[in-house]
Amino acid sequence: MTNAHDQMHVSDPSFSSRTNFVDTTGFKATDFHLTDADKRILFDNGTAAGTTFLSTWDWEAWKAQYNETGSAPTP
Repeated sequence: MTNAHDQMHVSDPSFSSRTNFVDTTGFKATDFHLTDADKRILFDNGTAAGTTFLSTWDWEAWKAQYNETGSAPTP
């Protein structure tokens, strides 16, 4: 059920356009015993994804496109 709920948001451009996707290849959400090296990989992946996202993010453009409400303007 969680995957369906997540997919609903990821499929919506107003959500996906402001979502930061982090490469977690090789790791599961239930990996509770990560090594320090694994934690560093995930941290670095998150830092890189966040830096890339924020370098191109334009809040004013997003608000103009989605009417500040998160929905696309009606024609």
